[in-house]
Amino acid sequence: MTDRGRVYIILGEPLDKETYEGSADIAPTEIWFYKGDVSKGLPAFFYVVFFRKEGTGEYILYSPLKDGPESLVIDSKMRMWDRTRVLEHLREMGGQLADVSLSLIPGESVSRDGSSLPLSSDLLLGKINDYQRKRINDEYAEKTLKFKEIVEVDYSVNYIESFAELFPIKDRKGNYFLHYQIEPKRLSLDLYQSKYFTSLKIYGKIQDLSGRNIFQFEKSIPLELKEEEFNTIKNKPFSITDSFPVIPGNYNLSILVKNTASKEFFSFERQISIPSASEIPYLSPILLFYERNPTSSSLVRSFNIEGFSYLLAMKGVYAPSDKMGVLCKACNLPKSSMINIEWKIRVVNEEKEFLSKTYSSLQFQEIPSHKRDRVDQVFVWEIPLSDFKPGNYELILSILENGKELVSEKRDFSISPIPRVPRAWIVSKPTFKNDDPFIDFTLGIQYLNTGKIEEAISVLESAKNKKPDSMEFSLALSRAFLLKNSWSKVIEIMTPFLSSETKSYEPFYFVAKAHHNFGEYARAIDHYKKALSLKGLDTEILNSIGYCYLKMENREEARKAFEKSIEINPAQKNISELLKNLKERKKGGEFYSYF
Repeated sequence: MTDRGRVYIILGEPLDKETYEGSADIAPTEIWFYKGDVSKGLPAFFYVVFFRKEGTGEYILYSPLKDGPESLVIDSKMRMWDRTRVLEHLREMGGQLADVSLSLIPGESVSRDGSSLPLSSDLLLGKINDYQRKRINDEYAEKTLKFKEIVEVDYSVNYIESFAELFPIKDRKGNYFLHYQIEPKRLSLDLYQSKYFTSLKIYGKIQDLSGRNIFQFEKSIPLELKEEEFNTIKNKPFSITDSFPVIPGNYNLSILVKNTASKEFFSFERQISIPSASEIPYLSPILLFYERNPTSSSLVRSFNIEGFSYLLAMKGVYAPSDKMGVLCKACNLPKSSMINIEWKIRVVNEEKEFLSKTYSSLQFQEIPSHKRDRVDQVFVWEIPLSDFKPGNYELILSILENGKELVSEKRDFSISPIPRVPRAWIVSKPTFKNDDPFIDFTLGIQYLNTGKIEEAISVLESAKNKKPDSMEFSLALSRAFLLKNSWSKVIEIMTPFLSSETKSYEPFYFVAKAHHNFGEYARAIDHYKKALSLKGLDTEILNSIGYCYLKMENREEARKAFEKSIEINPAQKNISELLKNLKERKKGGEFYSYF
């Protein structure tokens, strides 16, 4: 494997790439720029340099100590120059070439004439190799094990590292939507007849902290690009964005994306917390963006918030030429005290306050809250970064009332030393329309799965009222009423779907359960049998039929139903005992303890 290929696999797509080719006296050189993971021992930013030694052969990794600036010139006379003169010539070429020939870490103190070079660059190259062993192997094993039920064998050796941003925010109806953007280190496409294509399959799952499934979804995003379209985006990062509604609670979120063309997969997992209804003011997380545009879409799109679409600054990375955007939503602010409410924003660099500004809440639009005496507000702030030096910063955003802090949020960001930061090309497949009944349905299913029956009924009734002919909505609502023992509601909701054209067993089964619990056993048996004809042999339905016959003291038909159930699944101890008693022709009263 080539050095460039190895580094690409370990570190992924660089933030920026600078190329020097076609010179008669300078070796072909590529400078790749990365943001490092400080927690893994890498610098905040660094370069990786490749060059073709003596102007020929493969690109190889450059070391300031081992190779030195002289190796970047190929003219035989220039090689006789001293290092100071070589560096002057490299500086004449412009760009970063002279600087990276001395150090791979931007801003490091190095003698201008290169007479003394630090060890840090070579230590960095060693850390990159260690980073591969420590991170790639562990992460590959973790992800493959975690998603073993979804990731087939032919995908399991092709895990791609990725990074994700999450942003939960409440809409004007009081529902929370979780917006996410996931950016893999690379995206592979197939080529056929001058078109580049693949299909991405997304699998999402939310579980509570005990591991119980609350919600899961799947969707496919087909990609097809003409050659000219591919050429415009091939050097850019790639991102997927999406959003979906989530009920209040604390959860573990897992998102997995499979690339069907390359048999690669990437994923992320995060613990999320969705606030419950409260009188206490609170802030959303801070969203960092580099661009926003007005929108009037009828679809619920990811990162479309209060009439604007936002383009995220992934990992909070900006160039000095950028304008940094900050978005945060405050909820449950006291309506009667808004004149005394202020937003305070502070920026800290190296533990020193770099910037501090305070704004009256009256400068920002108030958004009606679902609580009458409360209001919400979206804070949007943009600032040019030309006065910020490259480095890492912390942003602190606070809400003040009469000068006293009510609540605050923090977010790290960084200014890159490179002149521009590549931004991703984004694909998304919206799921919902504004006021879509599927939003209520999705929330209702989540409430059902958490055992919050009253909340489930409320939103599922809203979904059904918007789309009365939806069997899917009616079944979910009936399931909620079954759990509440509201048998008459189940019959009322499902009866319109009991026709000869119905292909699903569930309407008949739900109505049968309701009649069964009402003690209307003959009606229950009739509907159970229709459900059985549509679903096929099923032990639960057969046992229910058997119990109904027992209640009607028809032991022979009960025996037939139970025997068929035991044929399907012999490991039913209670049913086996019941059958044994039936065959011994014990009195009916003795059977009833089994159901």
